[in-house]
Amino acid sequence: VEHSVSDGPGDLDIANAEEMTVRYLLPEDQIASVKEAASLVHLMNNNIFTGVVFGLKDPAALQTVAKALRDNVQNNRWICGQPDRLLMANVENGYLLMVFGSSDAVDIFRGKLSGVYAAAPIVYDEDILA
Repeated sequence: VEHSVSDGPGDLDIANAEEMTVRYLLPEDQIASVKEAASLVHLMNNNIFTGVVFGLKDPAALQTVAKALRDNVQNNRWICGQPDRLLMANVENGYLLMVFGSSDAVDIFRGKLSGVYAAAPIVYDEDILA
């Protein structure tokens, strides 16, 4: 929140554990794996669209962090409307991208993602069932 910008992703303060765990659903035990992060969220409601990219200290930890993050999203109890879809991709070596939100927003984002990072492996693309 302290690094908000109106026209693009804002840097995240990874030392702010509450923001990382509550807003971006990164499990607390995975925060130490992150060296930097940035996010893009919907102005009115995070559950419509939230996008975050985590730069990992060790690229080999991507699958472990992704699984822990995915499990946290799937097991979250949503207060203000549940998002429909979850998408995670390995956009570059050691950069884990996660978006969740309405199916329409996630589908549009996935199309844009494949246009920019055509070879980015999709780690998860699934309905949110929690």
